Amino acid sequence: MRIVLLGPPGSGKGELAERIAAAYDLPIITQASIVDAVAAEPGELGRLAAEARDASRVSDELLMALLRIQLPKLDLERGYLLVDMPRDSGQADVLDAMLNDLGKPIDLVIKLDVDMDELMERLVGRVQCDSCGAEYNLYVNPPLVEGVCDECGARVRRRPPDYEETISNRLRVYEGQMGPLLQYYGQAGKLHRFDATGEIEPLWQQVKALIDATPSVEPGESESAVETSAPKAAARKPAPKQAAATEKA
Repeated sequence: MRIVLLGPPGSGKGELAERIAAAYDLPIITQASIVDAVAAEPGELGRLAAEARDASRVSDELLMALLRIQLPKLDLERGYLLVDMPRDSGQADVLDAMLNDLGKPIDLVIKLDVDMDELMERLVGRVQCDSCGAEYNLYVNPPLVEGVCDECGARVRRRPPDYEETISNRLRVYEGQMGPLLQYYGQAGKLHRFDATGEIEPLWQQVKALIDATPSVEPGESESAVETSAPKAAARKPAPKQAAATEKA
């Protein structure tokens, strides 16, 4: 199965990606994994990849060049799980062409949706112990003593005062990019959206039902033909809203 998994920061896509990869024996492919792999190689492209990684800024042009080099080297026979890639409709168009050339077209795209207020609660409330790394959420499971780790007694550092504004801006940018991308995959008949509010288990069961009901797209096969032959996935009802989890990616 060949899957794209999309979701805003704090949507839980990291944990969901791990479950999908383990259940279906799929390699997880991210922008970071592609950049790191090429950065480790000698040559000009490796140098450019390393510089972009260190600067935390990878241009579309460079990313597409790295994908052209790295994708043919990967074992994609069982399929793949692309996480948070592509980032926009332009990248999606180029990536589709590459994957079709490899005979490995995308089968389905999963988009996780979470209410903005809950996303802010998950992200802004997330804090970590300076010493042992224990994680807390100030809104859901704060330390018993404010600013002190329950596990080791070290300091739990609060976020800077402008962190909430930074996160809010980051989410607005993300949503702006998502509109055209979701339209692109929706028109291709591959987009499936899930309410990722609440706990991971109900979401995982819904996503698993969809994957199990989705046939692979063969190279050159029209997606309309696949849609007419595919059994309908189980109805995906939003999970009831529960307390925000503390470990959402």
